[in-house]
Amino acid sequence: MDYKNNIKSFQAEEFKTEEIKIIKNNVEYFPVRYIHAEYEYFEDKYPNHINEILKKLRLRNE
Repeated sequence: MDYKNNIKSFQAEEFKTEEIKIIKNNVEYFPVRYIHAEYEYFEDKYPNHINEILKKLRLRNE
């Protein structure tokens, strides 16, 4: 599913220091401490899209 076309707004606040980072597969990532996104929700089209997004976010944090 293509969620990016349904995003109404997105905000991410980064940590204020470069000391906090995640290294995965020898790539450095600097995590955010706050994420907020608003989506257009079409229940008939995307009945489980919130659960799918949360699952993808959890997989990225492993």
